[in-house]
Order: sequence, then C-alpha cells, then structure tokens
Amino acid sequence: MRSPPGQGLSSALVNVLWGMSNLVVGYMLVARVGRFDLRQTRHVVVLGLGILVMALMLAGCSRAGRAETGRFSGLRGKKRR
Repeated sequence: MRSPPGQGLSSALVNVLWGMSNLVVGYMLVARVGRFDLRQTRHVVVLGLGILVMALMLAGCSRAGRAETGRFSGLRGKKRR
C-alpha cells in the first residue's frame, strides 16, 4: 500500500539531495552572511551549540521519529510486518 504524499519514509537519494541542499544553504548563511570567523573559538562554539539545539528539537518533534517508534497514531493497533 502506498503512503499519501508527505507521509512515510523517503528514498536514500532524496535524503542525500535534501542534506546537500541544506549544507549549501547553511554554508551560505554562516560564511557569506554576517561576520563568522572559523579561527575564533567563540564563533565556532556558538555555531556548534546552535546546530546541537536545532538537532535536538527536530529529533524530539519529528513525525518520522514517532512513526519509527510506533508512537504515531496511524500505527496503533496495526501489526508490523
């Protein structure tokens, strides 16, 4: 059975392309907009903390994460194959 658009797992190719586009946009925002210096410890620490906080927030509220653990409401009462 197929999933509706936007639901279910995406292919590896889609994940790689999405990740690379995020990397390019992130680089442009950090390195080209504003005053970021890779040699200043404070700049690197603030960037790292920002990445960590965003990753933790996304991991805690992602629909895909709930679907994988079975806590997604669409999987209740259904047998896994």
